[in-house]
Amino acid sequence: MRHAIVLILVVACAAPAPRPPVRVRPTLRVAPSPSKSVAYELPVAHRGGACGETARCGDGLACLAMPGGYCASTCEGCDATCVETRGVTPPAAYCLAACTDDAACRVDEGYLCDPAFHACVLPNSTPIVPRDHCPVGGQDAFGVATPTGEMTIERVHDDPAVAAAQVGDCGACTDPGVVRRGANVVVAYTLAHGIRVRGSSDGGTNFRAAVTAVPGAYGDLAIGDRGSVHVVALDGSLHGAYGSAMHRIVYAGSRDGGRTFGPPVVVSGRDESIPFVLGNPMIALDERRGRLYVVYVRGDRSAVWDVVLATSKDRGVTWTRTTIGDGCALHALPAIAVDPTTGTVHVAYYVDQTFARTTCTPGATRCTRRGAIGPSAFTTARFGRDWLGQRASLEIDARARTIRATWVAPQDGIARVMTATAKLSP
Repeated sequence: MRHAIVLILVVACAAPAPRPPVRVRPTLRVAPSPSKSVAYELPVAHRGGACGETARCGDGLACLAMPGGYCASTCEGCDATCVETRGVTPPAAYCLAACTDDAACRVDEGYLCDPAFHACVLPNSTPIVPRDHCPVGGQDAFGVATPTGEMTIERVHDDPAVAAAQVGDCGACTDPGVVRRGANVVVAYTLAHGIRVRGSSDGGTNFRAAVTAVPGAYGDLAIGDRGSVHVVALDGSLHGAYGSAMHRIVYAGSRDGGRTFGPPVVVSGRDESIPFVLGNPMIALDERRGRLYVVYVRGDRSAVWDVVLATSKDRGVTWTRTTIGDGCALHALPAIAVDPTTGTVHVAYYVDQTFARTTCTPGATRCTRRGAIGPSAFTTARFGRDWLGQRASLEIDARARTIRATWVAPQDGIARVMTATAKLSP
């Protein structure tokens, strides 16, 4: 018997031989030393230097909210240049960096050396300085100027701010005014760069819905015997504070008591430079002769500002213009009144540190300067220490044959309201 021999190969899977144990060396942990907080000191900026996130102002200086910041101080004990400058809150005079040329200023940030004040400022941010060699007129035939407690303007009755707030959307309005003629009462105010008007035919008991008469920021209004309403405004902004050819004087009229207005008509001349500061236009009516008059200011940073008397004989459709000025002095904030008896146009304005008057024949065919009514040393800085406010006034009493002027005479930072009266010719 033959037997098969079967060779069985057994393969065993054996694990590899164990490696020798690895010795792990202990890690030496070094405890961190207590952190020492190092306070970062901002560099100190001197007067006129940039400030804010990159630097802090030195002792006695504050960082003004101007481009890049501006280190300055109040004018008390100022050892540099005290200047009233625009664009700073609160508006006031500050002690700024003195200079003799632009190289002393932060030219790369837009600051230049002002040639009048010799201070490093932004261009066109300082008040303009009237010339001091212009001819000065004589004294007008007004009586002695006396201070009064408040401004009295013929076009305003009661408190215009209260009156405007009571009759509609004047919650955020500015420069409110009220005129009255019999039972017709009209309230006007500035809102959203437009002159808003609301009229009443029952003495102010009920007012109609407000309408926008003209675009603009500052204005004046008048009301006729038959309820016609006339509005004039300066259409511009502070970007042209001391004169811009982009500004214009506009007029609009209403024949239905202020319910609707015709399209705005441009009163000022083409390319006239109209200042926003101290340039408020005023309007007056001569209904007996069918004329409208508007006074406004034209000029630029040369400080040569003239008063313009514009006249319309066709209910405001077209206008002619007469210049009141000498091509030298700075005339500001004109006021106007028309003598209903003679048709003489009376125009008053600030000039040569006085409040003065000029009279013009009906239609403004010829104008004559009468001289100073009273003193008024003022500044062109908007809301500065010797700011004049928004307007002055002339008021004619046709029966008594008198004219009364009311204006502001700043003194030691106090705006004194002055008044004086003169007799009119029969």
